[in-house]
Amino acid sequence: MILYTSLLDPPAEVLASVYELRWSIELLFRFLKQVLGLRRLFSDKPEAVAIQVYGAVIGCLLLAPAVGGRVTMEAFRVLSFYLQGWADEDELKDFLSQLREREA
Repeated sequence: MILYTSLLDPPAEVLASVYELRWSIELLFRFLKQVLGLRRLFSDKPEAVAIQVYGAVIGCLLLAPAVGGRVTMEAFRVLSFYLQGWADEDELKDFLSQLREREA
């Protein structure tokens, strides 16, 4: 394998393992952007970025059992509206029941 890099300090084994993990990292970013809607960060401070990412992932984990394990951007958006007070509990329940009907 030939790998071009500007990093000179790490050993070749470390660089190869980082390259192998590249696609996993790309899939994580795709999930954060497309499913969880994290296209923009609210701040460039590491602590704020961590809070935003953790909040989105926690919301996704809480939503997964309610939607049968498959979280979509639509489901995440409805949950976000509910948690922000823009949708009431009945609207959330209606959406979840419609989602279950579509899956069945």
